[in-house]
Amino acid sequence: HQKMFESRLFFVDKLIETSGNIRRSARELGIPKSTLYDRMKNYAIDPKEILLRQASPTPSLAISD
Repeated sequence: HQKMFESRLFFVDKLIETSGNIRRSARELGIPKSTLYDRMKNYAIDPKEILLRQASPTPSLAISD
């Protein structure tokens, strides 16, 4: 049911929103933690990246010409 929203950015944004809390992110997304870990692996999301993005927030969606 989440398929149309799934993208790397979708998961990165949720992880940033929850301060990298995997359990909370999975619960809010309505998916098992194992599925979130699988998505993180599939999309090459490094937990360190989440911490770096929190330290220096940048807009997650950029508008380009």
